[in-house]
Amino acid sequence: MLVMPTAPVTGGSFRGLRIKVPEGSIFNAQEPAACSWYFSHIGLMIDLIVKCLSEAAPQMSAGAHYGDSMVCYLTGKHPKTGQLYAHDEPTIGGWGGHAQGDGQDCLVNVQNGDFKNFPVEILEHHFPILVERYAMRSDSEGAGKFRGGLGVIRSYRTLANDTHVYLWFERAKMPAWGVLGGKAALGPSTIIYDENGNTQSTKTKLNNFPVGKGWLVDIKTGGGGGFGNPFERDTALVLKDVISGYISAERARDCYGVAVADGTVDEKETAKLRKNHAN
Repeated sequence: MLVMPTAPVTGGSFRGLRIKVPEGSIFNAQEPAACSWYFSHIGLMIDLIVKCLSEAAPQMSAGAHYGDSMVCYLTGKHPKTGQLYAHDEPTIGGWGGHAQGDGQDCLVNVQNGDFKNFPVEILEHHFPILVERYAMRSDSEGAGKFRGGLGVIRSYRTLANDTHVYLWFERAKMPAWGVLGGKAALGPSTIIYDENGNTQSTKTKLNNFPVGKGWLVDIKTGGGGGFGNPFERDTALVLKDVISGYISAERARDCYGVAVADGTVDEKETAKLRKNHAN
């Protein structure tokens, strides 16, 4: 990925690579250790290797990506058929900025490339679930000369009693980091509200959590880390992000030193902000 990213992967790709993994570690578990959910750890390892090599090969490195499948699993008995249903859905997030440009917004994680974006209409047709919101998550990027990608917001309203929720969201405590002066992204979060809007859970990992009819499962995935000093970002790109709703005007000012008002860049104020930051 780093040395020859455009070359096809063959057996020869690994002849010059020696791998040592201590027995009993998370990457070389031994019986009777429990083994599951392998992709969280592999994604972390990939991002760590890229970070380690970022100073030696800065033009080939990138900020960390959101790093996990961010799985939301809802199951129960369908009120119309009485049959068990199960909706198991990974969720997209942001990738890291790199020397050639911004990180990708809203993309599947690095080790699960066969995931598909599940259409809301199909989900609602098959399951007693209403998707009330599906949107890009503003201000979730890691700031940088080239910013990280955005995560998403996805909100599920349950339409049946006796529904159970399972969640597995990684990198909540250590969100996607930046490289070479880039900043860390916003990590994932989840909130479950009851039918009256009261918070019942804020945990990012849940197993068989019972919810009732009319409850809301609100999930937010993380963004990607930034690449390079955010105060060196092209002001036109910052303005474009504000106009597009990707970042707020407040974030443009605080994180990029760009003053945006009435759809334009205040060049004088921006120069002042960036000069103060440099000093």
